[in-house]
Amino acid sequence: MAKVDKVTLKLNITSRNDGSQRTLFGVLINLLLSMLAFFGFGGLFLKLFGIAVNPAIVLLCVLISCIVLLIPTKWLYIRLIPAISAIVALVLLASKVANGFVFTANKIFDNVGCRFSKIMTHLSAIGQKGVSEKVATTAFLAIVAVLVTYSVVFSLKSKDIIIPALLSLSSIVACVVFCFSPPFWFITTACLYILGAMLKRLSGDKVSAISLTACTILCLLITPIASFINADGYFHDVKSDIVSSVDNFRYGKSSVMPEGNFTRIKSFRHSGEKQLEIIMSKPDSLYLKGYVGEKYTPISWCSLDNEKRYQNAELFYWLHKEDFYGQNQISCALQALKSDEKTNGITVRNIGTSRKYIYYPYEIASTDSFDKDSLIDGSLLAGGFSGKELYTIKAYENKVESYPEVLADIKKNADSPQVSDYLNNENHYRKFVYKSYLDIPSETRNLLKTQLGERSDKTQRLSYQKAQQSILSYLSKKVSYNENTTFSSDCGDFLQYFLEQSCEGYSVHYATAATLIFRYFGIPARYVEGYIVTPDDVKNAVGGSAVKIDDSHFHAWAEFYRDGVGWVPFEATPPYLNVMGQAQEISALPDAEATDSMDNDDSEADESSQQDERDSIKINASGAAYLIAFLVVAVVVLLGIILLCVIRRLAILRRFMAFEKSDNKTSVLLVFSHTVRLLLLYGYMLSENELYDENSSLYQKLGDLSDKVKKSLGIYNKAKFSRHEISADDKQFVLKTLDCLLLDIKAKSGFINNFYRRFIRCEYK
Repeated sequence: MAKVDKVTLKLNITSRNDGSQRTLFGVLINLLLSMLAFFGFGGLFLKLFGIAVNPAIVLLCVLISCIVLLIPTKWLYIRLIPAISAIVALVLLASKVANGFVFTANKIFDNVGCRFSKIMTHLSAIGQKGVSEKVATTAFLAIVAVLVTYSVVFSLKSKDIIIPALLSLSSIVACVVFCFSPPFWFITTACLYILGAMLKRLSGDKVSAISLTACTILCLLITPIASFINADGYFHDVKSDIVSSVDNFRYGKSSVMPEGNFTRIKSFRHSGEKQLEIIMSKPDSLYLKGYVGEKYTPISWCSLDNEKRYQNAELFYWLHKEDFYGQNQISCALQALKSDEKTNGITVRNIGTSRKYIYYPYEIASTDSFDKDSLIDGSLLAGGFSGKELYTIKAYENKVESYPEVLADIKKNADSPQVSDYLNNENHYRKFVYKSYLDIPSETRNLLKTQLGERSDKTQRLSYQKAQQSILSYLSKKVSYNENTTFSSDCGDFLQYFLEQSCEGYSVHYATAATLIFRYFGIPARYVEGYIVTPDDVKNAVGGSAVKIDDSHFHAWAEFYRDGVGWVPFEATPPYLNVMGQAQEISALPDAEATDSMDNDDSEADESSQQDERDSIKINASGAAYLIAFLVVAVVVLLGIILLCVIRRLAILRRFMAFEKSDNKTSVLLVFSHTVRLLLLYGYMLSENELYDENSSLYQKLGDLSDKVKKSLGIYNKAKFSRHEISADDKQFVLKTLDCLLLDIKAKSGFINNFYRRFIRCEYK
């Protein structure tokens, strides 16, 4: 064969369609898509968790890394420069990187705690004095970004969509879980990256570039229009419906309990359907709290803002260490007094109402059902995927009617250590209560001002006795009880509709009005839904017998915060006024002292000791942070390597699949090209010219395989340089030769080398 033929053969055999030969245009497209990926998904990550960095430095590091990884070069080790640089920076800036990890982790912890109303443990910074959070976080995330660049770039070079799919899925899940609405530009940038990666795989660089340009222009045109569109209300309603549907699926649906959503209110027609079955060791009348509404809106009661609740995480951590919760204050007071009252064992079986809540009395004594890390101080959530159908709690006898006596005993014994500790806890919790449960929307405040008159002294609350009398007097004159009433969002503000238009309603309406009027009078209050066990229900019951509560026992009421003793229920619904009994404030107990609770000058606990307690929420990470930071970077590197191996493994599997599925001629060309590549790679020959030299060392090294390789070479030449048909037998012979060569390679390689070449370098299947 002429020399020119050998050169032609060499060029054709060694050329590979794996993306190693790239045009400048292709490099620029990959560079653009890489930067879009980091700007979109990286920006979303930073925005989601509120992490402050210097974006210019991070993006510059990413840009340089992308350029090094994308520029074609035969020196593959050059591509290790970004990783080596990141490792060197990790060593030289160890303290800053470790602190950057601490700050980043704490931001994530804060967002998790805020979203799920949980107390989260924090890591302490190393050498806290002079540590710049932004600088440290930038150093840490820049190193992580450089290492992540490998997976992004290699996925684009191999036209693989695993990385885009993982980024998209994880971002969607994060936004849903954290109820985060990404800024428009981050969404646009991320979508352009996903679109470009998909089009590269389907159509190549040119189509990808044209489509990206068109989509960018479209986004620029849409942005001004999107800025004027306010769809918050619509999406809020959709989200509310989805959450409600999911809760109904998980916990079951209550036929009478609206859970603070006024649009679910319908005529209160009870069917006698059983809701709860209660077994008490000592039958007693009870208020059983379920849903607690804390923030009023025109169409619903809802929970406190997560941000406001999480701001008090340290307070709740400190209180919960003392077994002091917003749900069990009366019991805490009795325990501080060393009351000899016996507890009542209460077993509740949920038959037909929502299993989302544990329905518990105000006198609950056991804290087994309490989540020590929860920041929720009203409802008791049952936990688990489907809630709880059966649970047992302990409670003291009914104290709803006698809480003033408990308060009197607390004041008499204020000097005892136990009562002093209780009052210290109550004092700190009270401050949170006054900051959180006096909020009234401005429109609602104006409505109450019109209905009740302007308060002369807005800095002090009204006395409890006068506030209760005013509420009962006003509601009895203004509205009437009617169970056949409904409400829809078209009716406007719920309270205004109740007080000025319909002027009729049942417990949900009365409880809402009473709660907001309490707040207007300066007394913290909340809206509560649950069930009541009346004195008539337990009149003939004996200990251990089941008391069945049907849907007619559903009830809503207001609860107000009585300084010194905590949350107590207040009945404002006319048919229930004489059913459960109402406590009368003891006149000998002046409640004017409680007005000081709204000030900051009342008896303060020792702030230094409190700070010591609060500091225990943090872990001293001076030594651990280094290790954790290095572990995080190591995990990122390991995941990047694994991901790269997976991508390369998929590529080699696709290549072998192409060997089988291609037509005979194409398959022969592809298979023999791969065979020659392996012969060169594993040192069987130094150049392709040895294939045509009968005396070369190649055939001596091949041994029994030499004849098969020679015959395969002839089949390749026939497929490449002639018009003869390639038979299926020819194709199978070339494939068989490749298989035999792979067996020879594996036999000559040890276990470690074989594993490395097969699964790390992915050189064969």
